[in-house]
Amino acid sequence: ELAHLGILGMGFGIIISSMTTKYRDLSILVGFGVQLWMYATPIIYPISQLGNGLLKTILLINPVTAPVEIFRYAVLGQGTIVPAYLLLSWVITVLVAVFGVMIFNHVEKTFMDTMKLFMATTLLLYGRFHGWTRGAGLLQNQVSTGILF
Repeated sequence: ELAHLGILGMGFGIIISSMTTKYRDLSILVGFGVQLWMYATPIIYPISQLGNGLLKTILLINPVTAPVEIFRYAVLGQGTIVPAYLLLSWVITVLVAVFGVMIFNHVEKTFMDTMKLFMATTLLLYGRFHGWTRGAGLLQNQVSTGILF
């Protein structure tokens, strides 16, 4: 199950890193999303406390719930392991990993151009903030005309 969580984390990590190269503010949203996902994963509370309602079904669809319940069973000797939801968790994990690789392959073509523009703009703004005048005009000219890239 460590491999399961590793593949899931890798998939989401690739998706998020690919998207944040273009949308830099996405990192703020990711922090908020991780906090929400933490509450939607039964780590502190066992899933058996929820009864048989809609909330339990929603939590079992979470791809992290099945590995957490398996770890709980391995460590504490008690936990709810539902094979159908474990299989669903693996399917979601594989889909996230494949989708992440597909997005990365698509973004990879423009990744370096985005990073070069970001670095040049950052250097230009940093230089202006610190009062650099020598070479700043040349750098700005190269950025605006596209020579730098």
